[in-house]
Amino acid sequence: MNKTLICFLIFICSYLNSSSAQSNKELLVTLNKLSELEHVMKKAVDVNEAKEEAIAYIKLIKTLNKDYRAEAIPVLLFRAGDVSTGIGAFDQAIALWEYLVEEYPDHELKARAIFFQGFVLDTKQQKYDEARQKYEYFLSNFPTHELNSSARMLWSQLGSSDADLLNKIKSDN
Repeated sequence: MNKTLICFLIFICSYLNSSSAQSNKELLVTLNKLSELEHVMKKAVDVNEAKEEAIAYIKLIKTLNKDYRAEAIPVLLFRAGDVSTGIGAFDQAIALWEYLVEEYPDHELKARAIFFQGFVLDTKQQKYDEARQKYEYFLSNFPTHELNSSARMLWSQLGSSDADLLNKIKSDN
């Protein structure tokens, strides 16, 4: 994890919470542990090679989020959703991103969280109706977002098999 982000998070959490020295010490220990876990995951070729660390990382972020509200928390929640997807914990990923959307409605990662909820619902869980809702919400609320064209394409192909897509490509040519 970026050391600047850790320092910023420590400063914000200390300032916002005016916690006791013990609480600040616990926060520092948690942030150091997050940094260590992230380092292990980055060294792994596949996050599943560091699955125990990934699970511990997600758990720490959830704990940190309950205790502190700082600008860095949405970034950590988004990462935890990404890591959850990597280890196949799709429901957890969707829940983490949903929490980000609900608790930080003005954060710049809200749009990405909604997009990736749709993507996981579509491609990993085949929950096409729920995915359609996420894509449609994304498209109508974030029309200029950089992921808009991807969302539009995925939305138009919802529920299509590989054979269906190949036939469509052949017929278009």
